[in-house]
Amino acid sequence: KELSKLEEDLFGSFRKNESKKKALTEPRVGRKEKKIELKALRREVKARQKDLIKTIMESRQIVLCTNIGASMSYVRNLQKDFDVCVIDEAAMALEVSCYLPILKSKRLILAGDHHQLSPTIKSKEAERMGLGRTLFDRLMEALEGSTYSCLLNVQYRMNDLISMWASKAMYQGLLTSYIENSNYTLQDFIIKSNLNNEDSNSLEDGEEQRKIGRAH
Repeated sequence: KELSKLEEDLFGSFRKNESKKKALTEPRVGRKEKKIELKALRREVKARQKDLIKTIMESRQIVLCTNIGASMSYVRNLQKDFDVCVIDEAAMALEVSCYLPILKSKRLILAGDHHQLSPTIKSKEAERMGLGRTLFDRLMEALEGSTYSCLLNVQYRMNDLISMWASKAMYQGLLTSYIENSNYTLQDFIIKSNLNNEDSNSLEDGEEQRKIGRAH
């Protein structure tokens, strides 16, 4: 929003004064001068954008970005380090990509599940040479049994009968189900969906009745 306002401030008066028709009827020299002026304005916009982004980023305590996004100049060139870097889905991130945000932080938290999906590696040779091995994998092995790693053992998505298999197969039987969904079935889901639809229809009908009342 701020960047759009900046661009409008710089180009607004230029656009108002210069119509396409006028530009076509001007002498060739005049059009060339306008092009030079326009290029100068674009350079000024880019410079101001860069300064504005830097000011915004420097004043923020929390910045959200992808690992690769952390390599962009307005993050990389910040004149400060962050207290904590949190990388979500770290078990799916290439190790080299994780170092981009890590280098701007004092502490690190990796959140993920190395028992589930791994990074997508298109090159079989690169995967064979270790590109598919993540930083999360290496740290989990190195810190196994220490207080630096923590298993979030409560799952909120599945019926207990379904999660039981995953718990035994990959989590040494440590996975438990949240009490409200431990016995949740497809029939429960259908009933709840129907109730939600009825509530939604009731709200829509009530709003329609209020509109009719106001119209009368």
